Amino acid sequence: MATQLVKRLTSNPLRSLLYLRLKTTSSQYVASRVRDATFEKLMDKYKNLLKVVSIQDLILANHSNNPPSVSVDFLNRLSQKLHLNRGATAFLRKYPYIFEIFYDPSLSQPFCVVLPALTFLQYGVQISWFSCGNSLLYDFTMPSDS
Repeated sequence: MATQLVKRLTSNPLRSLLYLRLKTTSSQYVASRVRDATFEKLMDKYKNLLKVVSIQDLILANHSNNPPSVSVDFLNRLSQKLHLNRGATAFLRKYPYIFEIFYDPSLSQPFCVVLPALTFLQYGVQISWFSCGNSLLYDFTMPSDS
């Protein structure tokens, strides 16, 4: 096989170059694709929404504290699993209208809570989901007004 290739190259080098097949690697193929800027922005926002919902679920699942809260140190330990590149504190500060960070002097560490307006929003999503005839895997209860 190799000898035939050498014979072809030596007999007519210009014509043989036309027969050579260029291979494209997967990274070259991905880089050459046309990207939709709007879709890319939408996917970035969606990924951040998934992160926000996962942190919110963690906080709301902790019923031991009133209001439900999680220590920032705990979220920092989970930051790699939650795909928070710059750490939990930077992510929480990025969304001050969703999360509130407060310092608990008795435990000497910062905690994070979901703002009450978002807790009601979560409950509203549950109600609208049930009204469509679907069921959720989560069992949320109506937050108390006290």
